[in-house]
Amino acid sequence: MRKGRILSVIILLAGMLFCFGCAAEADFQFPNGLTSIEAEAFCGDESITGLIQIPKSVDTVGKDAFSGTGLYALVVSESVDYLDQQNLSAAYVRFEGQTRTAGLAGVDYVIAPASSPAAVWASQCNDLPWFPEEAVTAQGGFLYLVGEEGATLLSAENGETVGTQAEIPDLVGGKPVTAILPFAFARIPQLKQVSLPGGLKETCGEALSTAYPALEIDWREGKGLRILQIRANRSAGSTQNTVTWTVETNDDSAVNSYDYTLRMGDEVIETAAGSESAEFTATLPQAGAYQLQVVAVAFDGSSATGTSALYVAEEIMRMILPQTLSGGADLEIAIQPVEGAYSYGVFVFEEGTGRYIASRTVTEAETVTVSGYLLEEGNYRVSGYVYGNLFRYAVPTVKTVTVAGERPAAPGVEKTADDGYGWCTFALIGGNYDLAAVGIHSTTGSERTEVREVTGNQMSCFAETGDTVSVSCRQNGIWSSWSEGLTVEINGGNQNQLDAPAFSLDSESYTEGQDPVITLSGVEHADFYDIDIYAGDHTSGERNWGESLISKQVRQGGNYSLSPVGLRMEAGTYTVRVYVWDEEAEYRENYAVKSFTVTENANRPAAPEVTVNKREAGAGSTYQFTVGTDGSTEVARIRSYTRTNGKTYSYDDQTRAATGTVTSIMERAEENHIGYVYHHSFAVKIDGIWSEISESIDVTITEREAL
Repeated sequence: MRKGRILSVIILLAGMLFCFGCAAEADFQFPNGLTSIEAEAFCGDESITGLIQIPKSVDTVGKDAFSGTGLYALVVSESVDYLDQQNLSAAYVRFEGQTRTAGLAGVDYVIAPASSPAAVWASQCNDLPWFPEEAVTAQGGFLYLVGEEGATLLSAENGETVGTQAEIPDLVGGKPVTAILPFAFARIPQLKQVSLPGGLKETCGEALSTAYPALEIDWREGKGLRILQIRANRSAGSTQNTVTWTVETNDDSAVNSYDYTLRMGDEVIETAAGSESAEFTATLPQAGAYQLQVVAVAFDGSSATGTSALYVAEEIMRMILPQTLSGGADLEIAIQPVEGAYSYGVFVFEEGTGRYIASRTVTEAETVTVSGYLLEEGNYRVSGYVYGNLFRYAVPTVKTVTVAGERPAAPGVEKTADDGYGWCTFALIGGNYDLAAVGIHSTTGSERTEVREVTGNQMSCFAETGDTVSVSCRQNGIWSSWSEGLTVEINGGNQNQLDAPAFSLDSESYTEGQDPVITLSGVEHADFYDIDIYAGDHTSGERNWGESLISKQVRQGGNYSLSPVGLRMEAGTYTVRVYVWDEEAEYRENYAVKSFTVTENANRPAAPEVTVNKREAGAGSTYQFTVGTDGSTEVARIRSYTRTNGKTYSYDDQTRAATGTVTSIMERAEENHIGYVYHHSFAVKIDGIWSEISESIDVTITEREAL
């Protein structure tokens, strides 16, 4: 029997009415003991404003519960399992835990723990601007992303509490404020005047003035002594390390002396008053979080204060692993706890060639396993990183392991049955196996590996006609060699099949630049639906359709715009495919298809004018595009990147609301993309039609700036 799914709705009507009635005069509050928030519970209630924290007692938030409200930001407690808000219209959503999400339309950006489901979704699926929670700092009512090169202003923490005037400091967390996201002040209509560091005028002045013509900006040029940066010669270290901090001001010649106070918590570790040196050196005696406070005193008696934080670990990374491993055995790596760490990363490479083998990231110190089917005979390099609250990347611990001896012989593999829709059963011959790693090579060139349980020397996986399947099996903890490839042919019947999804499009024919809208009916026992659009007519039943122009995953039936696929579709025939899935795999997946046409549009808007502030960006830094959006309602960014091996990969298209005649779009260079080249193109939507796509602008990712 299928397990029942019960969505509890325990919102008390009286509590809701009370909250709504006082929302304009007092903070919004949820009823005590609330465990579930119903779908569309507060939808369209614009009296709900400011920052809302979902209580820790809540584990379920229904679809679009907060859509169409006036809230500024939403903080999602770690107790919430899933969030889907398609019309939220908020500055940001902050995830405190491992909440899953599949839709946050209308949100400017996302804050989430590194490697969390929300972070993965935002950065890889919809490419919504995402920033790691561990690197975001609140100061003076605003949120900043603090990195090695500087601090970036993201937005207000709660736009409703900002007054008519605001001051953005020169220094946040010991780092200079070097950038401002284009939407930082977009949702604060009461803000009339803001004071900004003068150094931002050259890079951000024009874009801010264009985006906020009514906002009075005071550029602090030469107004007294200011500390611009306190730079440590290391970002993390072990105990007894000697660290030197260097202080940089806007006018070093005006400084008479420096007062230094080094603390760990409330304890003062070392002080130096009246120092003439802009450098301070100290030996850090024990593990923990340190903070250096600097007071620079000018000859005229004025002063400036700044702070810099540094975390010291007992060791950068401690991991225990064998030096030698038998062929086919799993590599177990025991990670030892490090105080202050929020996650640990382990990366395995083939020695000599540097070929990547596997990686594991965990949030707790534990033993991680790299399966033996990944490791052939030879030498491997294991690099371990620890990521802490006050440092993002530390020096790795590197160890080596040798795999000695070949793996056992490969099993015989024979396909014994299929369900007619790709779910195949294979017999494994040659041993008593408990697990099977299945390598599936499709006719389209894609490859994937799945690990499947073996029962009675039989295992199952999904494959399509023409796919090649190779298998490595585990027996008594040892993985075998890979079997020779077996080409699959699907010809069986139907078992426990989900009903095919029923859907319709808002038209059978579109013009170039127009986005289709799909109306999807729910299917019993279905957990989610994958919606894809392919070039060509594939309604005859063929399987190898090529690359999807857009992929969208939804959890239930409803109306969904397939934006921005319209900017990619030229005149021709296209096919929509909707797959329906059951997460518990008690029912086989099913799908339905429908074709439509796209006709030429001679009046399609021209591509927008685009400029970028730099063509080279250090890893971990930001860079900014300015897109002409006069008369536009939306702007889309299309990005791909070329790796150092010469292969090019695509990101999902990202869209956001246009802001006046010019829209600024901030991009971030990933830390591990040194040597990559990012390719950016843009399009805008005017009167419901996407424009032509602009020519590609390339940005090369360079080494991070050294400390």
